[in-house]
Amino acid sequence: ANRVTTLTNTHTPEVTSITVKKVWNDSNDMDRKRSGVEATITLKKTVDGVTTDVESVTVGTANDWSKTWESLPVYENKKAVSYSVVETLSVANAYTSDTTEPVTVANGGTKIITNTHIPNNLPPKTGDNTRAMPYALTLALSGFAMLLMGFLGRKKKKTQR
Repeated sequence: ANRVTTLTNTHTPEVTSITVKKVWNDSNDMDRKRSGVEATITLKKTVDGVTTDVESVTVGTANDWSKTWESLPVYENKKAVSYSVVETLSVANAYTSDTTEPVTVANGGTKIITNTHIPNNLPPKTGDNTRAMPYALTLALSGFAMLLMGFLGRKKKKTQR
């Protein structure tokens, strides 16, 4: 009884995903310029110190200003792969991006890219009034202390007579 046993070794390479989402700092699109923005996100990979482009995609309203890359290898030729993203505004439409240089994204991570536009018709900033409360409290306590001292001073004079 000759038995033949066949063994099959399989290796499933480790993979990851990277997600990019755009958010907006533009007073809820007050100037209605957001729809005119054209943006490209480039996914880059670095292996053993060498960086290359993986893919560039256009993001917009059709894909909810986001992109997820799936099944990205964690290792290439037994070397760890590091991923980064960079945004290019081909039509900026008065916006700026906080990701104009490659930014590393952890495996399985999400990078939030913020595009900023300061609307033309925002009311002018009149100053920082967030520190008014300590001054008002100090003024009120000082006034109360002066009233108390005045009252005690009058009472003391009456008792000395």
